[in-house]
Amino acid sequence: MDSFLPQASERLLNIIGMALMGLGGYFAIPERMRSANLYLLPVGVGLAALIAISLTITGGSHFDPEGLSLERGMLMLVLLLWPAIAWLHSRGRNLEAIGLALAVAICSLLTRDGLPLYGLAAGAVVFVITAWNPVFGSRLIGFVMAGLLLFAPVLPFILKPVAASLLGANSPTTLGLEVWRRIILDEPLRLLTGHGLETALRGRFFGLVPPSAPSTLLFEIWYELGLVGAAAGSVLLYQAVVGAKSHRATVAPGIMAAFACAFTLGCLGIGTAQVWWFTALVVLVLIFVAIERGQFRTKRPKAALRRTV
Repeated sequence: MDSFLPQASERLLNIIGMALMGLGGYFAIPERMRSANLYLLPVGVGLAALIAISLTITGGSHFDPEGLSLERGMLMLVLLLWPAIAWLHSRGRNLEAIGLALAVAICSLLTRDGLPLYGLAAGAVVFVITAWNPVFGSRLIGFVMAGLLLFAPVLPFILKPVAASLLGANSPTTLGLEVWRRIILDEPLRLLTGHGLETALRGRFFGLVPPSAPSTLLFEIWYELGLVGAAAGSVLLYQAVVGAKSHRATVAPGIMAAFACAFTLGCLGIGTAQVWWFTALVVLVLIFVAIERGQFRTKRPKAALRRTV
């Protein structure tokens, strides 16, 4: 299973390339962003939500027979909602932020796939918690995300009976958890070393991994990188979440909500190895950097009245 060297090298180069592009974008962002430029984000998200609603109601999905473009568009819309809300919230435009969230929520409800709605719900819960207590919220989401990644092999043993009773024994979720459980029992030593980069995806094409195996972030990291990669990833993830602080309390809830939304989408089956997903995360980070650099406030000096003698 460790023989996908060309594909693994290509994936590694894609990750490095995305990181370098993100670094270049970071240095290209001005030290002070104009408010007019940042207002384009909520306007664009709102227009995209209205277009998605109209397409869903009128059956416009015939323009995309496989539904992939609409699905990816909805996932991007849910991700970009949080920096848009963070910017509006930081400007005191809370009514506009609520309206934008409702429009995206309606889009998520109308889609045939529930993945965008789950990501939106996770982000909304974390947003409320972090708005109530920023320090507690960031540490809580950091512990939850790092803990799920570190103890992911326990999940199929706990969740498989629950999924079977709620969804049925032949549901895709139940079958995926059963495959994951069987892989752990058949190759326990691979939990330490993993199978190598790209094996979770390429192994399906060559019959090395059952087609019903989970396509989630947690499964792929443990299957490919093992305990070493999962432990390192959990530490980096916790540090990234806790360290992603804003100098304005109004922006911090949006950052934490974006973390929760992206992590939820990855855990529930988004193709984390795909280039478009890496690109979306890089864009998301750059948008929050731009929002941070747009938080300055210029104050006009007070006029001094002098008495003339």
